[in-house]
Amino acid sequence: LKGKLLGCGFNQSTNDACLFYTKDVICVVYVDDCLFFSPSDENIEEIFKKMRSTEIGLDFNIEDDVAGFLGVLMTPKDDGTMELTQTGLINWIITAMGLDEANLAKTPAEYGGLGKDEGGLDGQEKWSYRSVLGMMLYLCNTRADIQFATSQCARYTSDPKHSHEVALKRIGRYLIGTRDRGLILKPDDDLGIEMFVNADFAG
Repeated sequence: LKGKLLGCGFNQSTNDACLFYTKDVICVVYVDDCLFFSPSDENIEEIFKKMRSTEIGLDFNIEDDVAGFLGVLMTPKDDGTMELTQTGLINWIITAMGLDEANLAKTPAEYGGLGKDEGGLDGQEKWSYRSVLGMMLYLCNTRADIQFATSQCARYTSDPKHSHEVALKRIGRYLIGTRDRGLILKPDDDLGIEMFVNADFAG
């Protein structure tokens, strides 16, 4: 992909190896997914024409919809904010664990930390602990409210007990009732850093 972008006249950034640019177009690459930015649609279309040409040898599809890039739906709001949601991923998690909507959880974790549970029951679920946990870790990009609970479960990936599966399922039951929520970005002209601390660790 790098060669194809360079062949279309892009330069590679010296600050970020995944950032490519021309005078009129910026391209951000994540594995084999790309985002193109430009003040003009015509500039992007011209790049697409080059990438479709036989001499470049294009072997991937180009779509003009950025909304679900990497599974993240980016929804602009009337108040100028942007909401990032991953509803599709949440649905996969719920399906993978075989959860239904009958037993929702109001919080992603019980009060207190999650221990090793040495001597506890071994894992009993048919679904893959690592697979579900991996999906939840990616979901944390837009769902900071499950980050602490998920990281607690991640500590026991090598030898999960049944209690850890229960904890993971609790996060899933919490997600059922909050699947449409996501990260809200509010861009402004201030370049300062804002920080928010979850003082009770979602407990």
